Amino acid sequence: MRAARGDGRTQAMRKLALGHMWAAEAGGSPRDVRRHRHDADEQARDVVERSDDRAVQAEMSFVQIWDAWRGERPNASRLAERFVARHSDAGELVPVVWIIRGEIALEAEQYQEAEAAYRFLLGELEHPFYPLALYRTAACYRGMHRADDAKQALREVDQIGRRRNATPLAKKLGEAARRELGLPPPEQQAKKD
Repeated sequence: MRAARGDGRTQAMRKLALGHMWAAEAGGSPRDVRRHRHDADEQARDVVERSDDRAVQAEMSFVQIWDAWRGERPNASRLAERFVARHSDAGELVPVVWIIRGEIALEAEQYQEAEAAYRFLLGELEHPFYPLALYRTAACYRGMHRADDAKQALREVDQIGRRRNATPLAKKLGEAARRELGLPPPEQQAKKD
């Protein structure tokens, strides 16, 4: 990286930021994870400042959000909010950031704010994250004491998870929804019917 100049240096810094982000996710000692998160954040911040490429800026801003969220830093929510305002054209990173916003709010028991974040994906019925947004919305409804709405959302997640073309994520969420609803696995239900 030190030998690289111009765009080559920016690309090397970008790869280093991503490498540190993934190294932190791979685990290790708490100290190593913190160091990788710090280094990823530092490299990403430098790339954002150096690059004029909007896609690269969005990607590195996402690295900063991910590391702040996974590192449980208090600025994660602010970074995610700023991302959706600045990078609404960042493709598939945008729904992921909305999910992160929802997760941060849900963890803080800010149920209405979390539900509003997940709502971003609820209009996208065919999006792979739709079942996740719906499943997490059910948790928001429970937090808001809307048990009937929570059950309805879980029933919908169950139905999505049982579709023939369901993704592995949808299947896993469907199983979790069935457990929360107190329903038997689909194969046991079929035997009863």
